[in-house]
Amino acid sequence: MSPAARLRPLLGGDEREHRRRAGLEHLPGVAAMAETLLQLAPNDPDGPAAGAAAHCDALRRRLRERLPDRIDDLVVHGPPDAAAPHIVAVSTLYCDGESLVAELDRAGFAVASGSSCATTSGEPSHVLVAMEALTSGHVRVSLGVEVTVADVDAFVDALAAAVAGLRAAMFGAP
Repeated sequence: MSPAARLRPLLGGDEREHRRRAGLEHLPGVAAMAETLLQLAPNDPDGPAAGAAAHCDALRRRLRERLPDRIDDLVVHGPPDAAAPHIVAVSTLYCDGESLVAELDRAGFAVASGSSCATTSGEPSHVLVAMEALTSGHVRVSLGVEVTVADVDAFVDALAAAVAGLRAAMFGAP
């Protein structure tokens, strides 16, 4: 950036950094985060963080395996050994993503439609298009440590029922 650039601060600051930064860092929050990270022991392969990641990864793998077996014309996005052990993204033909979100919400599941960086333009996600992925009926599922195998199985049943219901409404009962 040019030294002649004029920047307006969003928040009023003190004398540091030519009044471009507002106040001090939140030191109690920094100390709390440091202690939390020490307790979670993220670098300990037997620590709680590793256990949580392994739990979520096992659930993710189960979800990736069961969904295509239960739902025709469903695509699971990404490689099986994805970098994020807690996210599964799928698309289904002949369904609208927002309709799936609404149906799953009624069944007690909170999911998102589109990619996490999608806009609200109503256009297909540019990320999914760039991946040459199926963009219709897209939902993204996040798994946490509180999620159980029974929850995953119930979600598979709920998504299968939602897809069947939406397709039946579109094409009529088989």
